[in-house]
Amino acid sequence: MPFAYRFDNPEGAYFVTFTVVEWVDVFTRNSYADIVIESLRFCIRKKGLRIHAWVIMSSHLHLIISRTGKEGFSDIIRDFKKYTADQIIAAIQAEPESRRNWMLWLFKSAGKKNSNNNPALRDNSGSRVIIRKNLSPTNSLTRSSNTSTRIL
Repeated sequence: MPFAYRFDNPEGAYFVTFTVVEWVDVFTRNSYADIVIESLRFCIRKKGLRIHAWVIMSSHLHLIISRTGKEGFSDIIRDFKKYTADQIIAAIQAEPESRRNWMLWLFKSAGKKNSNNNPALRDNSGSRVIIRKNLSPTNSLTRSSNTSTRIL
């Protein structure tokens, strides 16, 4: 069940989790995980998102985030989820994908059940404040996979 994130302290750092609907293992395909990475990079450059730690698992992702600038956490999260889910769905439709029909059906069904729910990504749990004051972000964040390491 998705929960609304609560960001009570704009200067705080938060642990957030996003899951794929029905825990579908979308991110086993590098092309879909790359969409998440590019979306996060955009949020860093354009929206003031700071990422202190992150991991992409097969069906969900965890982030420790804070922010700079004027854009609020809720706006950043909303835009990230909508854009990322739209791009993943477009990639599933365009690329060779053996599970295409099944995944699209699941996403569509989930969207019908909850009009506030993004059809592919949902909040797994409420945000948890972990630090009440600013953290220094890591200068280089990397993603490790079986074949490569990527800097975010």
